[in-house]
Parts: sequence; structure tokens; C-alpha cells
Amino acid sequence: MATWKKGLFECDIMRAFTTYLCGPCTIAEIHMLAKPDFLGLSKCLACCLPIKPCQLYVYGQELAKKGGFKESCLNGVLKIWCCGLCYTMQQYNEALGGSEGKGCGDLLSTCSK
Repeated sequence: MATWKKGLFECDIMRAFTTYLCGPCTIAEIHMLAKPDFLGLSKCLACCLPIKPCQLYVYGQELAKKGGFKESCLNGVLKIWCCGLCYTMQQYNEALGGSEGKGCGDLLSTCSK
């Protein structure tokens, strides 16, 4: 049975630090990798929109579908509520598909592009 590539608490310390400092930047990157057509948002708007829990939920469902598994509604909501930072990083890892990802400076500088 397919599941997330990395567990909820399997985080890279620098990515955790970057996400802690600028979670909206990481969520905007997930937006571009997972569901760029969500609400017709650009990357910049996805970063600035004040509905991060809703975005995380939608992106989590989309990434699960792309990965060939199901993320229950309750499971998604509980992950957001209990540790949104960890869930954000889990989604980012899944969206990257094993590639390195962007560093702190790159995430911040490309957020408006």
C-alpha cells in the first residue's frame, strides 16, 4: 500500500527552520508543485492568502491522490491542528518527489515569481 514518502516527523532541520520562519513561502512552493490551479492563484497570492490551513488540507489531499493513496479527512485535519509545521514539511517532501528542494534564500527570493 502506498503512503507518504517521509513520515510526519521525518524532517530536515534546515527545512524545518525555513518553514518555521516563513511557512507561507514553503506553502507557496507546495502550491506550485502540487496544485497550481487551486482557486486560480499565482505563487505570490498563494503565499499571501490568509487561509493556510485550508490550503494545506487541499494540497495534502491532492498529493495523496497523486501518490496513489488516500489521506482521510480526519487525518488531514488532525495533522494540521496538531502539527501544521510538520505536515507542511511532509507535503513539501512529497511534492518534491525526492529531489533536494530549495534552500532558505531561494524559497524567500522566488516567492513572488
